[in-house]
Amino acid sequence: MGLEADSEKELQSLLTFLYMAPVGVVQMSGNGEISLINPMAANLLMPLRADGTLTNLFEAIDHSLPEISSLVAEFDRPTGIICKAVRFAPFFRARRYAENRTYELTLLKVDEETLMGIVTDVTDSVMREDQIRLGSAWYNGLLNDHYKHGIVGLDSDGNILYWNDSMKELTGFSASQVVGKPCGFLFKNVDGFSDRLPDLLYDVSESGWTLQNEWCAKADGSMFWASYIISVPEMNVLHAQGSELPQSKQSSYVVLIRDINQHADASEKMIHATSCDDLTGLLNRRAFFDKAETEIDRWRRSKRPLCLLLIDADHFKSFNDRFGHAVGDSVLKELATAIKRCVRQLDITARIGGEEFVVLLPYTSIEDAEDLAEQVRHYVANLVIEPAALGLDLTISIGVAEANDTVGDIHALVKAADGALYRAKNAGRNQVQKA
Repeated sequence: MGLEADSEKELQSLLTFLYMAPVGVVQMSGNGEISLINPMAANLLMPLRADGTLTNLFEAIDHSLPEISSLVAEFDRPTGIICKAVRFAPFFRARRYAENRTYELTLLKVDEETLMGIVTDVTDSVMREDQIRLGSAWYNGLLNDHYKHGIVGLDSDGNILYWNDSMKELTGFSASQVVGKPCGFLFKNVDGFSDRLPDLLYDVSESGWTLQNEWCAKADGSMFWASYIISVPEMNVLHAQGSELPQSKQSSYVVLIRDINQHADASEKMIHATSCDDLTGLLNRRAFFDKAETEIDRWRRSKRPLCLLLIDADHFKSFNDRFGHAVGDSVLKELATAIKRCVRQLDITARIGGEEFVVLLPYTSIEDAEDLAEQVRHYVANLVIEPAALGLDLTISIGVAEANDTVGDIHALVKAADGALYRAKNAGRNQVQKA
C-alpha cells in the first residue's frame, strides 16, 4: 500500500505541475491526435479552431505551420527532438484577424506511439528582440566607428541643406551638386520612395527617429546597400560624434547613412529570420500586421487611398491530398513568387495562412487595386507549376477592399476583403470580387 500511495502522490504532483505549468504541454499520437493537454495549451490552441474543438494538434496549426506533418513523417529515429523552438504566427479561425501573435513549438518523439509538444506565446519577447537587434547593431557600428557615416541635413520638405565630406566619399556626389535637391534622388530606384518620404518624415517628427535599409544611388550610376537613420536634431547623435551642423544650416531632419554592402547578405538573413515565412520568403503574419498598422496610421492622417487584396488558392487541399505535402509546398512557393512579381516594391505582401496571402496597397485607388488583382489572377492561371509532368492547374480567388470611414482599421479592412473573397469562392472561384 505504501508504494501505491507514493506512486499516486507522484502522479498527482505531476498532474498538478502540468496543470499549473506556464507553457502549453500537449501529449498526442504520431498523427497528432491529442490524448492529454494542459490548460495553457488549450488556451493558446483552442482559438485556432473555428468550432472551438481541439482534438488534433496538426489540424489546429495546419494554416500556421503546414510543414509540421512532414517533419513528423520524415523523423525516422525512435526518440528525440523533431523540432525545437520553431516560431510561427497562429491563424485564429475562432476570432479571425483579431490578434497578431507569435508562438513557439517544440516537438518531441517519446516513443513509436507518442509525441509531446510544448507551445509558448513569445510575442513580447520577439518584439523586444527585434528592437534590440536593429537598434543595437546600428548604434554599435556608429559608436565604434566601424563605418564611415554620411551626414545629410534636410529641411521640413525633405530637401537637402547640408552634405558632409563622408557623403561625397560614399556617393561621389559633391555638396554643390545636391544641396537644394529633394533627397529622394538618393533612392531613385526604390519604388514609391517619393510617395513614402512625407510619411517617413512625419513618423520621425512623432517618434524622434526611424531606421531603414534601402539601395542608395551613386554618381556613377551604381548602387550600394545602405542603412540609415532619419532623426530630429534634438537626438544629438551628431553632437556625440563631434559633427554638429553649422548654426546657419540647422535642419528639420538629420540623416545618417552608412554603406553596409558587405553586410547585405547578413542583413537580409536577419530580416528573413525575424519577419519572413520560412516556406515562401514573404512576410509572415506578425510582420504584416506590424507594417499594416503603420500604413493605417498614415492613411488616417493623410486619407490617401489604401486598398488590400486577400488571395486564396482554389482547391488547395486537393494538391496535398493527391500529390503530398511536398507538391503542395511547391505550389505555395510558385504562388508567392507570382504575387511578388505582379506587385510593387512598396506594397506589403505576406502569407497569413496556409494557402492565404495578403497584399496591402498604399496610395492605390479601388479601381487600380481591382486591375492589379485581375493581373495577379491572370498571371497565376497561366503558371506552369513544377513538376510540369503532373499537369497541375492553379487558380486563385481574390477579395478587394478599400479603407474608408466605415472600414478604418486593418482588421476591418481584412474582414471586408475576406467577405469579398467568400463571394468570389461561392461564385465559382478563379475570379475577383470587390467589397
